[in-house]
Amino acid sequence: MKKVLVAGATGYLGGFVAKEFKRRGHFVRALARTPRKLDYMKEQLDEIVEGEVTVPESIKNVCDGIDVIFSSVGMTRQEDNLTFKDVDYQGNKNLLEV
Repeated sequence: MKKVLVAGATGYLGGFVAKEFKRRGHFVRALARTPRKLDYMKEQLDEIVEGEVTVPESIKNVCDGIDVIFSSVGMTRQEDNLTFKDVDYQGNKNLLEV
């Protein structure tokens, strides 16, 4: 059994992938900016962690003990003065560096 981190689990793709990893018998840790958005599937997740990939301090230990990182983090529209590069590139880079 692998321990999997799914970043962006509140999105369509991330939610589907998180459920599939769990169905296949893996431990699933979901990373979400807004954990309450995962209430509908919290029974299918082993752990839910609140964090923002654009704020490295908020994801400091999120990868501890994790074997696989799956990221579906991305922007659908610009908000909070963030660019696509801030989220899609730097956010994913932050995940790999913590």
